[in-house]
Amino acid sequence: MHLSLKKLDAAVDTTSFHCTQKDGTKPLERFLKVHALDNQKKRLSVTWVALSGNKVCGYFSLASASIAIDVLNPDEKTGYPKYTYYPAVLIGKFAVDDSSRNMGVGKWMMDRLVTLVLISGKITAAAFLMVESKEESISYYRDVLQFKPTHLSSSGHLVMTRKLELEE
Repeated sequence: MHLSLKKLDAAVDTTSFHCTQKDGTKPLERFLKVHALDNQKKRLSVTWVALSGNKVCGYFSLASASIAIDVLNPDEKTGYPKYTYYPAVLIGKFAVDDSSRNMGVGKWMMDRLVTLVLISGKITAAAFLMVESKEESISYYRDVLQFKPTHLSSSGHLVMTRKLELEE
């Protein structure tokens, strides 16, 4: 499967995107179809779609955030000043179309996501990627995408981080 990455715009047809195989994923489908463009216009998040031809195989949304130093794993703080918060990029949504599961689309998207964040990191700083993971996705973020658990959010989801290493 040949994939390309594109920032979501009104020309992208999201109607065939379905994310319903796992419990709690229907809101991911709804976000892409109903809220993503509006959030982008309001500068709340930016959504990127993975396309195979014109078909949306997956997407992720990114927003600026910060993470409290006291919730980070000790090895993630090594060499950093003792600030109260560190700048981060929040992965607000991350979803793969039902028909594209188990084909490497999620890993492909995460590789592109990290590249985008590292490129933008030359303009505005971010030391970490973070995500609030639902129970059913924890092992994927931990084992496949190399995120580390930090703490439970107020919504009860596990906040996980991945330290960004910016090469000059």
